[in-house]
Amino acid sequence: NLCITASLADVVKDKLFENVPADVWTGILYTVGAVLAALLIDARSLWCMFFDIKSKDRQHPFALVLGIRDCASASFPLYVVILNWTAAYGLVSSALKLSMFNPVKNYEFTAPTPEIAHDLFSGELQLNSLLRKGSESYWESYYGHACCFYLVTYFLSLSAHRLGFAFNPQLYVQKGAIYLVTCLVLGAFGGYWASATRFFTAMVLLMHGLLPVLFAFARRTLVASNMEHLGSNELSPMRNALASMCISTMVAAVMVAALKSALDSDVNMFQHADPAKGIYLQFCEEPYYYVSWAAQGVALLLHMPYLPIFLCLFYWRQMDADMKTLLAFQIPLQLWTGIGHYLPDPRVAKVTEISILLADLYFIQFIKMCSTFPKGFTVWNAGMVYVPFAWFVYSTFGLLTYILSGAITFPMIAVTNKCVWTSWQVGSLTSTKEKVIGTFLLLLAPIIIVVEATFCQSLLGKIPFPYHSLFDLNFFQVATTYWLSVASNAQAKAKSNSAGLKRE
Repeated sequence: NLCITASLADVVKDKLFENVPADVWTGILYTVGAVLAALLIDARSLWCMFFDIKSKDRQHPFALVLGIRDCASASFPLYVVILNWTAAYGLVSSALKLSMFNPVKNYEFTAPTPEIAHDLFSGELQLNSLLRKGSESYWESYYGHACCFYLVTYFLSLSAHRLGFAFNPQLYVQKGAIYLVTCLVLGAFGGYWASATRFFTAMVLLMHGLLPVLFAFARRTLVASNMEHLGSNELSPMRNALASMCISTMVAAVMVAALKSALDSDVNMFQHADPAKGIYLQFCEEPYYYVSWAAQGVALLLHMPYLPIFLCLFYWRQMDADMKTLLAFQIPLQLWTGIGHYLPDPRVAKVTEISILLADLYFIQFIKMCSTFPKGFTVWNAGMVYVPFAWFVYSTFGLLTYILSGAITFPMIAVTNKCVWTSWQVGSLTSTKEKVIGTFLLLLAPIIIVVEATFCQSLLGKIPFPYHSLFDLNFFQVATTYWLSVASNAQAKAKSNSAGLKRE
C-alpha cells in the first residue's frame, strides 16, 4: 500500500490528468452498489468488519474455519479491523493507480446507452481497471484482486460466524439471492463474464464452492468448543462432493493452462479442419484415411459396445436392475460418441454435449453400484447436481479440462476415508486393488488426450497412425470392461451382505 501511495503521489504531483476519468466514476458506482448489497445481506457484519474493535468473540471466524484454537487476544479484533481497512485501501488504490497508468483507450464516452452496456458485458469496453487489457503487466492488478477476494470471503465468513455457521435454508436463500444478483450484475458490467476473463471468473466461482465445507468444519469446531451436540449439522456428503468437484476442477484447469499447446487445442478443439469439405474433427486421426465411409473409421470401430451388447443379448434376464441401468447408460454413450467419429463435423449433432450427459450418468450409476448409499439416493437426484456442474466446467474451460476434472474427482471420492461420507459408504463394496486399477485406467485417459492434443500434428507428420485409437481402446474397451467386472463383483458382495443380515 505504501508503494502504491507513493506512486499515486507522484502522479498527482505531475498532474497526469486534470479531469477524473469515466472509469474512476464507474468504480465509485461499483463500490456504492457493493456496499448497499452488503448492507442488505448483513449490515451488522459489515459494521463489524471496519469498526468493531471491542468484539466479545474470543475467536476470529477464520480461526474457526481453519480449526485454529485460542489464537485471539484482547487486541485481536483491533488488528483484524486494521487488516480490513488495509485491504480496502489496497483495492481502491490499486484500481486508481491502474486507471492513471493504463487508461481506457479508443473509446468515446457518452451518456449511458444500451450499446455501452453491451460493450461492457462483451469486454469491448473495459471500465474495470483491474481487468483492463494491459493491466496484467502491473502487480497492482493481482494485489487488488487479492484484496477484493479477501474482503468478500471475510464478509461471508463473518456473516456465517454470527449464525454459528448453522445452516438456515430460508435465510440462506434470501441472503444468497441478493448476493447472487449482486455478483451477476457487478460481474457482468465489470467485465468478468467476457470471454477473455472467463478463466479467472470461473476460478473465483469454484473457490466459493469450497466455502460450505469450510463453514461446516468451523461449525464442528465451534460446537466442540462449546461441548454441544452437532446434531443435524454434520458434514453432509453433498458438501464434501461439492468440495471435491471444485478442487478437482481448479487443479485440472491449472494443469491444462500450464500446457499451452493443449490449451490452444482445447479452445479450438480441431485437430483437422477443412472448411471446404465441411471437416471439423477434434481428435488425432487423418480424416477418411483408413476407410471411405467414416471420417475416423478406426476410432469409430473402437467405440462400439461389443461386450455390453453381448451381455444384453444373452444375460439380460439374469441381470439385476442396477446392472441394466448401467448398461442402459454405457451402450448409448459408446454408440453416440462413435457417431462423433462417423460425422465430418460432430457439432451438428451436439455429440460432445450429449456424450457429457451420458458419461456423467454412467459414472454416477457405477459409483452407486460400488457403494452403500441411503435408500432414497437415485441417479437422477445426483445427476441434477453434478450434470449442471459438469456443463459449467465444459462450457467454461473446455473438453480437456472436463475430462481431467472427472478423472480426478471420481477417484478422490472413491478413496476418501469412509467416515468423511457418514452414511454414504462410497466405494465400500470394492477392494483397494480394484480402486487402484480403476483409478489408473481413468487417469490414463486424460494423459493420452493431453499427449495427443499436444503432439498430434508432429506425430502425424512422421507416421500417419490413428493416435486417438489409443484413448478409445483404453477407455471404451479396456476400462469399461474392467468397470463392468468391478460393478458385478460389488453387486454380488451387496447381495451376500444382505443375505447375511437376513440370517442374523
